[in-house]
Amino acid sequence: MRRTQGIERLQKFLDTFQENELLFKQAAERVFELQALLSEIDATKEQIRKLENEIGFIFQDEDKIRACNALKTRLEHLVQEFEEFCK
Repeated sequence: MRRTQGIERLQKFLDTFQENELLFKQAAERVFELQALLSEIDATKEQIRKLENEIGFIFQDEDKIRACNALKTRLEHLVQEFEEFCK
């Protein structure tokens, strides 16, 4: 009797799991996308910091300034993408 109930409960659990498997996969996919986005944001911030340290005070490197500005624009877009993702 107990064995039959245990088998039935296990089968119900497996059926429920299979029904929700797609939802679990979609949730995991979103988590991976979010992690990738956050990693890209962190990497872009680090690139900006490095460039700002290399630009110089008296004789500024114009190419590095342009690259830094482009990275800041990219960072703004990434943050907007992050905000949209979290809505």
